[in-house]
Amino acid sequence: MPVKKNNFGKKVLVTGTSTGIGRCVVHALMESGFTVFAGVRTSADRKALLQMQTDCRRLHPLLLDVTDDEQVQAAVAVADQLGGKDGLFAVVNNAGISVPGPVEYAPLEEFRRAFEVNLVGQLRVIQAFLPLIRRGKGRIVQVSSALGRLAMPLSGPYASSKYALEGLTDSLRRELRPWGIRVSLIEPGSVRSAIWEKIDAQARGIQRALPEEMQKIYAPLAEPMTYIWKEAELRAVPPAIAARAVLHALHARHPRTRYLVGPDAYAVAALSTLVPARAMDWLLKMFLRKVRSSKC
Repeated sequence: MPVKKNNFGKKVLVTGTSTGIGRCVVHALMESGFTVFAGVRTSADRKALLQMQTDCRRLHPLLLDVTDDEQVQAAVAVADQLGGKDGLFAVVNNAGISVPGPVEYAPLEEFRRAFEVNLVGQLRVIQAFLPLIRRGKGRIVQVSSALGRLAMPLSGPYASSKYALEGLTDSLRRELRPWGIRVSLIEPGSVRSAIWEKIDAQARGIQRALPEEMQKIYAPLAEPMTYIWKEAELRAVPPAIAARAVLHALHARHPRTRYLVGPDAYAVAALSTLVPARAMDWLLKMFLRKVRSSKC
């Protein structure tokens, strides 16, 4: 990707850069000439990020847990000091977690954790960095999910947090429009990432925690959904595709309000737009029944 000279001096904060989309976004921004504040969770992630860059003068890894007020404020102080009068060109809110499981038996603390990271954490970052964004007449890019349009069975905690993020971002975009601050949503489908291993581990843990009777009750959903998740992982697109969407949201004179990433994201968008809710319920029931009878 050719470096755009007009990006030199522009500073961007990216959260959740330890792996996957976030890590790829950092590389793409660096190659495009931006200076990047990269939020990571651990010192080991910080070291790994620095080792993967040949030119670290424009890369500033920060310990940044979006649920930690002190770390967020410390990151603001660093960005403010280094950004100077130009402030911050953009925030890319990428940090997020997946919490699978049936709504009936999802522990409340797990629901709270999903919302604390995927919604409140993004809001915490926006509120803290918005003064710097205003100073830089910049942009905000929120990484959501295709499941923020269409909730699948056993995805309640995650999907509901992403639905909420979509609403928050729509409100934010309309509120900031008078000041010329552009706000975009990235809606990835299946993207290659270490998150798949976490989903597998979480799903197994949830299944073990269910009473034996409930395991039997939810088997008609759990078995085909497990197969679907495995198939989605095999067909996942490279994170570089999501990074290109982020770059477009930062470069375009008139960025899109939403960017779909991956074929499954486009399919979900079409289904959620064109198919009535009751018809969608029936289609999902028949599809899961077919998957279970043929694959499980």
